[in-house]
Amino acid sequence: MPADRSQEQPTVAIVARKVTGTTGTSRTILSHARLLADAGWRVAIVAESAPAELAAAAGADLVRVPRLPVGNWWKRRAFSAFAGFYGRRVGGVVWGHGDDLQPDLLSLHNCVHRAHELVRGRPIDPADAVARFFERLFQVASFRRLIANSQRMADDVQTRFGVPASQVVVVHPGYDPDRFGTTGRERNRAALRERLRLPPDRSLLGFVTSGDFEKRGATTFLRTLAALPPSVHGLLVGREASFAPWQQEAAALGIAERVTFEPPTQDVAALYHGLDVLVHPAAYEEFGQVVQEAGVCGTALVTSRRVGASERLLGLELAERFVLDGPEPAGLAAAALALLDDPALRARWAEAARQRYAPNTVAANFRASLPVLEAVRGELAAGARR
Repeated sequence: MPADRSQEQPTVAIVARKVTGTTGTSRTILSHARLLADAGWRVAIVAESAPAELAAAAGADLVRVPRLPVGNWWKRRAFSAFAGFYGRRVGGVVWGHGDDLQPDLLSLHNCVHRAHELVRGRPIDPADAVARFFERLFQVASFRRLIANSQRMADDVQTRFGVPASQVVVVHPGYDPDRFGTTGRERNRAALRERLRLPPDRSLLGFVTSGDFEKRGATTFLRTLAALPPSVHGLLVGREASFAPWQQEAAALGIAERVTFEPPTQDVAALYHGLDVLVHPAAYEEFGQVVQEAGVCGTALVTSRRVGASERLLGLELAERFVLDGPEPAGLAAAALALLDDPALRARWAEAARQRYAPNTVAANFRASLPVLEAVRGELAAGARR
């Protein structure tokens, strides 16, 4: 008979290759670690890249996995093997984030197959290292529960990989209320417009992302901007090796003088505050934290149902006008123009969206995730690991 582990100190090994604090996923991992430690859990972060001071601040032990100088496929397999070994040594629940082939609990952040199909218009190459790893993850299927960050992700893993619906729980990623809100909105709006040297009669349309302009729809944004009056200026913010391809696209569209490109900023909230409308025209976005963050900052939004974060807006009175079926430039431009031309409508839609997103903090995300983690721990305590 297995030993009764239900009365032991709850322990979790959180496994992810990179926990740097610079991405939404790594910030969620660190916040979960801190909240779990505060709740009396023993927490270990098993990672290839993670600053020791961040793990310590989160109250977690840090287990560093060596990085091997091999190709992408073998690098992923090697990390999974090492991380699985270290995770099992820590004991308790192994909580994977897509980089470990044998987690007890899996939080999934990407649908690489579906994203490739919608962004590139064709199936992903079967030899692609990431696709192969994901397929292997679902073939092994060691996880007892899967946390999907949107319903569209849940639908994809159920239909594509045959994951039973009873194993899937949808928990939308949370935002940090200490970083994002409406405080300072007017001051930040004035400062951004002054920095961009926008005259009072100009409107500001924004596109903000951490990176991957192709997936997030930078070209669609530029075509949307080109369909709007010359009085609308565009601001594209994100990390790319070079802005040149999109600057060339802007020039070809005749809007080179109407668009500004900037790298990411630490003070993203101030950026959201300065925009009249944020357009998020992603071809596919599993969630889209940018939409949620801008929403709680009081910025009017235009997006589509291909973005997971739009799920929180469905059912609102104005959602049919500003959450489109797909990210087509003509429809995006018409929606954006309706908001730019009518400040009262813009304020009403922005406030409705803000109220939908405001409750979904990192703490709320943790409260929704914790019962899933505890259920997995209970199953492990009651019987053998798969």
